[in-house]
Amino acid sequence: MKVVRFLIKCLLVIITFMGAVLLGLYIYAQFSGPVGPIPGAKLNGEFSNSKPDWKALLPDGKFIEVQFDSKNPYSVTLAPHVINDELYTWSRAPNSWSSLIDKDSRVVVRIDGVLYRTLASKVDDDVLLALVNEDRAGERVAVGISFHLRREK
Repeated sequence: MKVVRFLIKCLLVIITFMGAVLLGLYIYAQFSGPVGPIPGAKLNGEFSNSKPDWKALLPDGKFIEVQFDSKNPYSVTLAPHVINDELYTWSRAPNSWSSLIDKDSRVVVRIDGVLYRTLASKVDDDVLLALVNEDRAGERVAVGISFHLRREK
């Protein structure tokens, strides 16, 4: 019986610790941007005035942080896709961040602490959508939804 009580206490300590860590990450994300899968608020950093070379900035496996809705900033971590020197992102289906683009197409991208002002537009061309999916999954099939993140001038 003592062993069971001890195990229950250990489990409660672990659950409490994990809850505190998640709460801490959530609070941190609200001040600095997303932390992995935990969404954040406004992205901090300096805006770049130069034209970015997306391919050089984004080697395979590197993620971008993207802020939507300038009035009520919401930021997430996304996988980038560079097709013909242009930046795209992809989603399996409409979600919380893709629906924000309908309200405000102005999007901020952060890479290594540097911010880039972009305009997001949905990719309606199935050939281009298939190229983004090929970059993402290795199959040239037009599935999901993709957004072109075109640098704002």
